[in-house]
Amino acid sequence: INDTGEFLDFLYENKNIKGLIIEGFGRGNIPPELGSLSNLQELDLHNNQLTGSIPPELGNLSNLEYFDLYQVSTK
Repeated sequence: INDTGEFLDFLYENKNIKGLIIEGFGRGNIPPELGSLSNLQELDLHNNQLTGSIPPELGNLSNLEYFDLYQVSTK
């Protein structure tokens, strides 16, 4: 996946995904669309440069058991 558009397309096509690791994705906001992945159990966003806050849509992830923000720098 090379850009945000491709990433969002991937999410829409893979709604049943249970684990997602986004390491070194670069800069930007956490996509609120992640909140639509209702089966997601693990979300790992370590080693990224993120801006903004954690989107409230992530509160929809009722099956989430593991959420990693290790080595995330924010601006």
